[in-house]
Amino acid sequence: MPFIGLSKPPEQTLSSTLHVGSRAPESSFLKPDCDNLIVFLRHTGCPFAEAALKLLSDYSKTYPEINCCAVFHGEKIISEQWISAFNLSSDLTFIFDEQREHYGKWGVGYSEASHLVNPMMLVNLIKLALKGIRNREASGTRWQQQAAFVVDENGTVRWFHFPVHAGDLPDFFRLN
Repeated sequence: MPFIGLSKPPEQTLSSTLHVGSRAPESSFLKPDCDNLIVFLRHTGCPFAEAALKLLSDYSKTYPEINCCAVFHGEKIISEQWISAFNLSSDLTFIFDEQREHYGKWGVGYSEASHLVNPMMLVNLIKLALKGIRNREASGTRWQQQAAFVVDENGTVRWFHFPVHAGDLPDFFRLN
């Protein structure tokens, strides 16, 4: 497994944090004729990214009328191999953003050290390990924050989730 370490690479240029009512950034993956659920994942191979991706897939299977997108910043080839290990919804859209430009446009930057060493993060990490979700082949940076947004057919943010710690996963099923 490649070692991505704890060194913090230079942060991408960040736009302002989006809020409910904000106009979503112009993005090719947004569909104008439906609601969009966009999930920016932590690094490829991260247990929390895996759990969020599987939750997004389950949501996509339940609500196929919603455009569900997962954004990755790890190397595309490693991310694709990682994705192929899971039985995911065929309706998911995958965006590979190695330079983290979309992350920056959507205001999803780096986390602080407390995000990575929070006691609840460790509790959630153990819970995932008991379900067989663990660190896998890694690519990207551990510092990248995860976030999720719902954008309506008019391009307006209707819901967002910025985690309190690395293991704070959004509950997409509470959206409906």
